[in-house]
Amino acid sequence: MRFNLARRLAAVLMLAASLPLAAQTIDICDRTPQVEAMILAALRLTEADCAAVPADRMAGIASLSIRRGGIAALRAGDFDNLTALEELNLWGHPLTTLPPGIFDNLTALETLRLFETQLATLPAGIFDSLKALESLRLFDNQLTSLPAGIFDNLTALEILNLRDNRLAALPAGIFDNLAALEWLSLGSNQLAALPPGIFDNLTALESLGLRDNRLAALPPGIFDNLTALEVTDLSINRLTTLPPGIFDDLTALRYLYLYNNLLTTLPPSIFDDLTALNYLDLRYNRLAGLTFEHALFANLHNLYGHPHLHPLLFDQAAPPTPPPCQPPGGFPSEADGGCEERLDAIEENMPPRRLRLWMLRLWMPPPEEQGFEAVE
Repeated sequence: MRFNLARRLAAVLMLAASLPLAAQTIDICDRTPQVEAMILAALRLTEADCAAVPADRMAGIASLSIRRGGIAALRAGDFDNLTALEELNLWGHPLTTLPPGIFDNLTALETLRLFETQLATLPAGIFDSLKALESLRLFDNQLTSLPAGIFDNLTALEILNLRDNRLAALPAGIFDNLAALEWLSLGSNQLAALPPGIFDNLTALESLGLRDNRLAALPPGIFDNLTALEVTDLSINRLTTLPPGIFDDLTALRYLYLYNNLLTTLPPSIFDDLTALNYLDLRYNRLAGLTFEHALFANLHNLYGHPHLHPLLFDQAAPPTPPPCQPPGGFPSEADGGCEERLDAIEENMPPRRLRLWMLRLWMPPPEEQGFEAVE
């Protein structure tokens, strides 16, 4: 009797699998209510249809946006059968954890926005199936650590935003497989040190944000392979000096931000190879006797305003309190209050490629064009 029942069940499953996708239906009634509602809305269905959603129509959904819906927990299988999904917005929820495998079926996903949550950790392997992912925005969470290998399968990733978390350290090799990465933000964390070689494989990287951390020193050679880098922000750290030759390989660098550190001296020739540099900010350090005629700047022929560099860029006075909403070249910090919300709103609504270009413009303007309010 049991044998016959098992055979009949197997036959039913085989029949269902053999049906054309257009004839199959999927029951989504047990999914997280907000997820269920967004899927039904995307297909112009009602709650009464949740038990028999056409599989072919689900497989055609390209974008889901579930914002500030009060989701405290997601359920396993919430995003199953969404095989064509390219964009998923999950920001502004009080999530504290993610079910393992929650994104496993999203093999076409290109953009994942998972910010403004209460996530303190990420499950190991949570992104392993997202091999098409180009943009991952994890800012404004409460992440205290990252599992080793968490980004290993994201070989197509171009944008990674981890700013405004609580990261105190980075695992060695965490970025080793991100050869396509162009934009990396680690600003407004609690990083006290960087592992040697942490950026060695990021040969396509164009923008690197390390602003507002606790860095007291940089490992020699930390930027050696970043030959495509155009922007780097090391402002609001605790740097007292820089290793000789630290910028030697950055021949494409256009914008360098070192303001609000504890620099007392700079090595001779520290800027000699930065012949493409357009903007340099050394304000609010402890450097003495700096003028544009100093030998340190002899090779910087492309700076904005040369030979009359904006005088404030050498200002060694104490920084203003509270800091300005948009200090030259930096992101708003937690102390900036409302600026943070405006920046987040712009970021989350902008396509990945346009975001990178926009951030170059916002983050690194020449002195005469600075100002958050001017950004469209």
